[in-house]
Formats: sequence, structure tokens, C-alpha cells
Amino acid sequence: MIEEYRKALRRGKRDLRRDTSAGVYPYLPALDAVLAPGDTVGEVRLGTMEIPLEKVVGTRTEGRQRSFSRTFMPVLAPTTEFAAKWSNLYAIQATEGLRDPVKSTSTCTASASRRVTGESP
Repeated sequence: MIEEYRKALRRGKRDLRRDTSAGVYPYLPALDAVLAPGDTVGEVRLGTMEIPLEKVVGTRTEGRQRSFSRTFMPVLAPTTEFAAKWSNLYAIQATEGLRDPVKSTSTCTASASRRVTGESP
């Protein structure tokens, strides 16, 4: 499955070049980069639910932010641990289909909390 990774990597690198030359940030947005440390007041586990892929816009942590292009294609070298994990996941999905749900949580920000509770900032 490393060949599939190489194909995806070529697409990811092409996307990075295109976005960079167009002046567009070429990586996924990360929630951790958007929220200031004091902005989060809590998380709520949502359990298992279907989320349409068009609703997924980025990643939770900055640690994975630069592993993908803005189009969710991998951009790390084929010799990395990330490439091995990606290839293993691809192989499982190709042979068994999707089997393990992605954990989802809702992050509550201080400003959203104030709106819900009616508190002033």
C-alpha cells in the first residue's frame, strides 16, 4: 500500500504548491491554533454519530496540521511513521471497509458559553 501513499503524496505536494503560489495557507486549519488557551471552557463527548465529510474542515491539534495539505492529502515523506500508519489505514479500509468510528467532541468556548447562558463578556 506504500504505492497508494506515494500517489496521495504527489497529490498533496501538488496541492501545497498550488495553494502556496496562490497565496492561500496550504495546510489544514487546526482548532488548537484558532482558540486561545483561555477560550475553552469545556468539552462534551458526542458519542458515535455520522458527520458528513464536507463538514470536516481541519484537525484538532497543531501536531497533525502539517501532515496534510488543505485537501486532506498527505505531505510527509514515505519513510515516516505517519506514512506507515496512513498506508495501514488505507489497506484496512480497502479490504474491510470503514470499521472504527472517529471520536467526536464538541468544544465549548467562553464566548459561546456566555451566549448560551446569557452572561455578559
